[in-house]
Amino acid sequence: RVGSTSTMYSTGSAGAGAGYFYRSTDGGLTFLRINRTNAGLPTTGGTRIQMAVAPSNTSVIYLLYANGNGEQGVYRSINGGDDFTAQNTTTNKLGTQAWRNIAIAVSPTNSSHLYAGGLDMYKSTNAGEDWEQISNWATTDPNQYSHADIFELYCFSEFLFAATDGGVFRMNRSTDVWQPLHRNMQIAQSYRLAIDPTANNDFVLMGNQDCG
Repeated sequence: RVGSTSTMYSTGSAGAGAGYFYRSTDGGLTFLRINRTNAGLPTTGGTRIQMAVAPSNTSVIYLLYANGNGEQGVYRSINGGDDFTAQNTTTNKLGTQAWRNIAIAVSPTNSSHLYAGGLDMYKSTNAGEDWEQISNWATTDPNQYSHADIFELYCFSEFLFAATDGGVFRMNRSTDVWQPLHRNMQIAQSYRLAIDPTANNDFVLMGNQDCG
């Protein structure tokens, strides 16, 4: 929790029906598992849970629930996790890969503005009740393109940063225009490597995730 050295939040899941929210008030020495029924959280599903705390109001917590391949819902607390309200349980922002990639972030200045995604990116300006798609991994429009498989989202100043398995992308939050930041970075996620036994020892072939 921003601004506190004693209050910490955590989520955990270990299969179907095992998604929980935890809170510590002693700097992480002990954690209390919040009763899901009393707190208004799902008692089934929650195979993966991603959390975001609003920097402008650290009593506001969002939980993005996934169940299997798809999304289960977005839940919001305004009192530091004492209880939650289901904001939206119908808009699937994670596509069919919730088992693999799931991300959520909150604006640093407005606790009602948040972003979430799995394959494509979505934003909400009313605390998660309604969502608008703001990227498309299959488009040819460079202003709307961000690679699929979103693993991390981070808001800083007027920008939203997305870490995907196809690179790092940045969106201007006032225009929703995207741009890639990784073009000059000498980085890749390599899946396979081979050395040609008949060629010079310096000749190496690599297969990179989604990048050739």
